[in-house]
Parts: sequence; structure tokens; C-alpha cells
Amino acid sequence: MTETRYLDRQLQPITALQADTLLGDRDYRVIDETHAGDHHIYTEWTATGPSINGQSAVFTTRVYIGDQIDDQHARLYTSEAAARAGHAETVSAVTA
Repeated sequence: MTETRYLDRQLQPITALQADTLLGDRDYRVIDETHAGDHHIYTEWTATGPSINGQSAVFTTRVYIGDQIDDQHARLYTSEAAARAGHAETVSAVTA
């Protein structure tokens, strides 16, 4: 069985307890959030995620329309900088 690897926003290893504490801190967890009409674009740090090209994707953007997730615009990122840029791109795509 593989042990879950947790990373902070700087991609440094942390314990499960540290991850749990940070996930409970909305100011730490949420990277960006935008409301546009009935769309809610939400980008956050998740502490763990799938590997993309050998790097853990610990950031994600999700788009909600009302209470439904719009899977077409869901994205994963391996860095906070990419997550911030991806959030802006998603906002542009959703509001175009």
C-alpha cells in the first residue's frame, strides 16, 4: 500500500496532521475565487493529488453553476503560479 504524500503550497512535504490543519484554514486553502453571474470559479490547494509528469497536482480549479460542477472547466495544477494563471484563464473562458 502506498502512503499518501501531503505537500504544502510551496510543495514541501508536510504531515497528515499539518495538512488537516491547513485545509481547515480557508485563507491558506483558497488561492482565488470569482463569482461571474451564476458561475462560481474556485481555485484551491488540496494538499495531495494525482501525479502529472512526476509532480503532484495539489491545486485545482472547479467551476460551479449553481450547485452543479461544470467538469468541462475543471483543471489541475502542479504549482501555485500555474493555479493562479489557470484561474484567470478559466474566468476568461467562462465569461467570454
